Amino acid sequence: MKKLDKETTAKAHNANLTGSIELIGGNIIQPFGEVPTSKVAKKKPKRKSVAKLKKEAWDLFSKYIRLRDCLRTTGCSSFGLCITCGKRYHIKLLQAGHFVPGRHGLNLFNERGVHAQCYHCNLHLKGNTLVYRRKIIELYGEGADEEIEATARVVKQYKPLELEEFIVDLKAKIKAIEATGYDAFESELLDNPQIRKEYDALKPKYDKIKEQLKEME
Repeated sequence: MKKLDKETTAKAHNANLTGSIELIGGNIIQPFGEVPTSKVAKKKPKRKSVAKLKKEAWDLFSKYIRLRDCLRTTGCSSFGLCITCGKRYHIKLLQAGHFVPGRHGLNLFNERGVHAQCYHCNLHLKGNTLVYRRKIIELYGEGADEEIEATARVVKQYKPLELEEFIVDLKAKIKAIEATGYDAFESELLDNPQIRKEYDALKPKYDKIKEQLKEME
């Protein structure tokens, strides 16, 4: 076996401190069990599954719908009217009820086909569909109910990136509504004559309710 000269022996000894051995000729040998830094693969952040993204998107969508309809029907973000029975409920007691039953395809996130609805109408009465249909026509015009039903039949396979972008958009909408109240989407909704009529009729009443709630805080 070839004996190492003093220089090489010294460098080998220093490997305990430097973490590598520099041999004559400029080659570097890494200590056993170590991998060169340049060859270490960086782990990419794990993307959420479509199922998890749809669940997150639905939770945000439900909140947005209930906020939207509370403000539309009462002018107050804490209370709203059920679209079918018309009774007033706290936002936490309202659900996002579909006009066309089922969370599938384009029906899942169709804003015109989902509204704030009480537990009794949404579940016990299975959506209270007949009354719901009349309200859809009142809000969006003749034939809107059939358009929503046609949209609900469209098969839709959501992609992760699409859902991630939708989640960002929903968060922005909710933040805008919570920050500015009805003004966040006033121009979009109040152009509808029926909504404007309901809003103008109910707003004075619920302005008083809001003042009473503030006094109770």
